[in-house]
Amino acid sequence: MARPMAKTEKPASPIHAFDFLAETNVVLPHGVCVLFGGQRFLKLLCLKHIAGDLTPDEDDFSTTRFEGAVEWPVVMDELRSQSLFGSGRDKVVILDDADDFTKNHRERLEKVAEEANLVGTMVLVVNTWLGTTRLSKIVNKHGLAIHCDAPQVKRGKGTSVDTAKLHKWLIQFAKSQHHAVLVPDAAAVLCEFTENDFGRIDSELAKLSLFVSDKEPITQELVRQHVGGWRSQTMFQASDAIANGNVKESLLLIDRLLKSGEHPLGLFGQLSWSLRRYPKAIEVYDRMKKTTPRPNMQDVLQNAGFQAWGGQSAIAEANMRRLGRQRIEQLGKLLVEVDLSLKGSHSRDERARLAIEKLIFWLGTA
Repeated sequence: MARPMAKTEKPASPIHAFDFLAETNVVLPHGVCVLFGGQRFLKLLCLKHIAGDLTPDEDDFSTTRFEGAVEWPVVMDELRSQSLFGSGRDKVVILDDADDFTKNHRERLEKVAEEANLVGTMVLVVNTWLGTTRLSKIVNKHGLAIHCDAPQVKRGKGTSVDTAKLHKWLIQFAKSQHHAVLVPDAAAVLCEFTENDFGRIDSELAKLSLFVSDKEPITQELVRQHVGGWRSQTMFQASDAIANGNVKESLLLIDRLLKSGEHPLGLFGQLSWSLRRYPKAIEVYDRMKKTTPRPNMQDVLQNAGFQAWGGQSAIAEANMRRLGRQRIEQLGKLLVEVDLSLKGSHSRDERARLAIEKLIFWLGTA
């Protein structure tokens, strides 16, 4: 049966999904609990943590789930009813895909969230949750809000993904859920290849764990081989070669990708994403300089999208010095021009290739 959650002091709200999942003694507060954010897989993990592990043959009568449209009286009847066959837990009513429900019953939910004598918890699973609303403030005070996205960290006036926290959690997750040893560099590459999509990360870890024994680690090379494939690896190498100004290697790698069937517009899109981080770094530097006389370059580069693993930040900093501020600012405009030409005057494969090669030569002559 589902395990009861031991009662202890309610944690500060909102909290991140990683912190909630790490807690074993959190009391599920009476009233309203909210799972919000864009990572469906994290929401499912949190729901599993709330409702407990049930096998297909078991039925937890203290937990009720609704998906999609549901009427308010039906929900409240379930929330206030006592289970005759439950496991001793307070009643938990889970409303999945509850954005419309929350919007339509906001004032009612405010009252439920503040109700002192309510025995049971309504769990709302939503994509959007504004922290400025009265409902969110009441939930923060009396209930619990759980953020289900990649963890964020403040950098200057903005925020970016907290890669250290993300990679640490991922290494622990690989060990506990897939009995796999994931090394830090491999965790970083896996996050990059999957764009921090936790569902994809879980699927890829399941696949990668088949290639190693329990004591054999999942390495960066293994991730590149089985997740990114040779095209992703070649694209990664091409992006580095172009930014480094290595014209010969860049042309060889681009030729290999085009001959493999990679469409020029798709290829440029991936190259452009990588190169746009350099003009972005200039913008971040200027923004941070308004409050910090000498911004830390590692913070600037991570805010611009460069990762610390594998010496990426050091390489990016060296490339910025080689290119110089004026050329990097020109690069941002040039990328827009090349993109427009590939969708217009240079849409044919031969002319598209010529436009990309001109960009490579331009960067190589810095």
